[in-house]
Amino acid sequence: MSDFIRDYTTKDGYLVRVYCTALSQGKMNSSKKHDLRVIMDNVIREKAASMNYEGFVQELVLQKVASDVYNEAKKVTHLRHVGVRKSKLIARPEPKKAEPLAPLAA
Repeated sequence: MSDFIRDYTTKDGYLVRVYCTALSQGKMNSSKKHDLRVIMDNVIREKAASMNYEGFVQELVLQKVASDVYNEAKKVTHLRHVGVRKSKLIARPEPKKAEPLAPLAA
């Protein structure tokens, strides 16, 4: 079993914490766990950077991100299951402040 937790920023500026878990068919040594975590990080980072918040969360909930991680990670070791356990919204983007209007010339 290999767990992975990291914060990602979406294209529209939301900060999301993603908890991902991978279960193998047998024991994994530490180098395979490391390779698996690197693959998880790369796949999720690419997804988050290319999507807005709503689309990213939808893909997390529908396990499309987990499926992409599984397809990449099965090249490293024999996996039983890859899933996104949890995701949290950590921060919203800062709202843009309206510029003050120039005073009216009378």
